[in-house]
Amino acid sequence: MKKIKYLMATLLVGALTLTGCGEKKEETESKAKSKLTAEEVATKVTDNYANVNNYDIDLSLGLNVKINEEQTNISMDLNGTVDQRNRMAKATIKMNSGEDSFSTDMYLSFDSTKKEVIVYMKNPENNEWIKNAQSLDDVNVNFDINNINNDQVKELMKKIFESDMTKQLDADDKNYNYEITITDVKIQEVLKQLLGQIMNVLNAYTTSAPNTYEQMIKLVQGNININLSLDKETYYVTKLKIDIKDLANKTINNFINLSESEAKIEISRADASLSLSNLNKAEEFVIPNDALNATDVSNLELENNLIEL
Repeated sequence: MKKIKYLMATLLVGALTLTGCGEKKEETESKAKSKLTAEEVATKVTDNYANVNNYDIDLSLGLNVKINEEQTNISMDLNGTVDQRNRMAKATIKMNSGEDSFSTDMYLSFDSTKKEVIVYMKNPENNEWIKNAQSLDDVNVNFDINNINNDQVKELMKKIFESDMTKQLDADDKNYNYEITITDVKIQEVLKQLLGQIMNVLNAYTTSAPNTYEQMIKLVQGNININLSLDKETYYVTKLKIDIKDLANKTINNFINLSESEAKIEISRADASLSLSNLNKAEEFVIPNDALNATDVSNLELENNLIEL
C-alpha cells in the first residue's frame, strides 16, 4: 500500500496554467491566481495530503482479453472508506469473471503495539468471518500519507509537471484535468535501469550474454495513458485512471511473435480507475464484533484462504 500511495503521490502533478481570451476582468483575475509554478503546485498537493484524516475510495479494475476465439472479461469494484486517524479501512469488493462472480466485505486495522496489519474478510460462501494478522516486516503497508518523504515526492512531481508528457485538458467547474502519456521509450529507460542493476550482479556469477535483457526490453512497446483530475480548491485528487491497453497489446504480441506461436491475443480493455471523495468528511465506522471474534487464520497462508473463497 505504501508503494501504491507513493506512486499515486508522484502522479498528483497539479494545475497547469489556464489560457483563454475575451474573458471578463473577474474571470481573468481568477485564472491568473491559478498560474502557479511547478514547485508551488507540488507543494500545495503534497502538503494538503499530509492533513488528510479520512476519505472514501472507489476503485475499478477491468481486463477484457480475447485469446484466439475465446473471450475473457474480468472486473473488480471496490468501494470503501479509509480512516487514517484511527488506522482502519473498510471495503466491499465485487468480482466478476465470465459467469463467476462474488461479493464480500473486508476490514483492515493496524495494531500499533504489535505493529501488525489485521485483515478481516467475510467468506461469501457461508458469510463467516476470518481474520489474518501480518507483521509490517512481511507486508510493506503504511496507513499514513504524511509518512511519505515530502521532499522526494515534490521533486518527482516537479519533474513530471515540467515534462512534455503532461498535458492540460479543459477544466470543468470543480476540477483541473490532465492527461499524462508515459511512452514506451520512457518505460524502456526505467526497465533498463532496474534490470541493468540486477544483471550487473548476475553477470558477476554467470557467463550469459550481458545484453540479452536489453534485447528483451526493446519488445516492450506501447504507451501508458493516465487521466488525472484535481479539485481546484483543495488540490486533492478526485479521479485517476490508468490505461495500459496499448502497452499490453503491443508488448504481449511482440513476445508471441518472437516465440513464433500461432496464438492470437487481443486486449480490448486493461485499466484501473480510482476516485477519492469526502476527504476529511467520510463517515466514521467500527469493525463489527463478528469480525473481531472471527476465526484466526494467521498461522495459515492467507492466499490459500482467498483461493478457497
